[in-house]
Amino acid sequence: MSNVFLIRWGHDFKDINPSGATVRFLPDGKYEYSSKYMSISAVLKTWYSRFIYQTRRKSPLLPLLIQEKAYDISIVGTFDPDKDIQLTIVFFDNEDEIIDEIYFKKLQGHFVYPADAISYEVRIQNKSHQSFIFNYLMIAEADINEHFILDIKDNLHVVSFLNQESTKKNEITILNSGKNTLTFPVKTDEPKNYFFILLDEDSQALDEVSYTYNLITNNSLEAEAEFSIFRGNQYQKVAQKFPYLPQLFQALLPDVASEYWFVEAETETEKLIQKLQINEYASEILANDRVGGNER
Repeated sequence: MSNVFLIRWGHDFKDINPSGATVRFLPDGKYEYSSKYMSISAVLKTWYSRFIYQTRRKSPLLPLLIQEKAYDISIVGTFDPDKDIQLTIVFFDNEDEIIDEIYFKKLQGHFVYPADAISYEVRIQNKSHQSFIFNYLMIAEADINEHFILDIKDNLHVVSFLNQESTKKNEITILNSGKNTLTFPVKTDEPKNYFFILLDEDSQALDEVSYTYNLITNNSLEAEAEFSIFRGNQYQKVAQKFPYLPQLFQALLPDVASEYWFVEAETETEKLIQKLQINEYASEILANDRVGGNER
């Protein structure tokens, strides 16, 4: 099993560079950072893998990594290519002493987690930016790109791993998107496509299902394919608002494994209402697919 981690900015703004900097949360889940007085090499943001409670009261957002294992790291957002920011990773030993630092020339790179590292930090530092828009930080085990093509919807509500080998096996996982650190486990030793749909109370569930369906049909994955649907992290919070998503996929796709946890109506009247609702949703998604689907 290999893991991909997506890390958001987080809701703690105490470590923002104090030189008149402003961080604004945007409606699409991104963060806008701006400051007219950023000094060169100033640390604009730091993510931690360990608790720093006594001195800074910081909770960790970075995942625990495996010693001597290779990883890819990248920052996704909107930046001025001529006035880039610096991506840096710092490793610490069990005495909290720095044992290594890596300064990446671009906003992406490759590293091996040191054998004697106990914790680490990821920092972004200023070169000459006055503002940028941050979407997410990604850390992935290095073998992921050898096996999968990643497709990440701009609002992070659909994350897909399309296997580079031809396969009929597909997994759809529905989960709550509330966390600042999202973990996506995928198997690299078994050809399979993975689709993760992340929802919260403000989500437009039909948009996310439609995006996923378009991705499946655009890659011709629905022909003679097998689909299994699973519950992810805090699924019950999702189910309360979007109870019929599994059945909606059953209506859209030819072969979806029926799981015991699907929310079923109890009375005949409720079953009829449920069926009409699902058919209405499916018709809307199919109509959107015929006119070009969702924009990425």
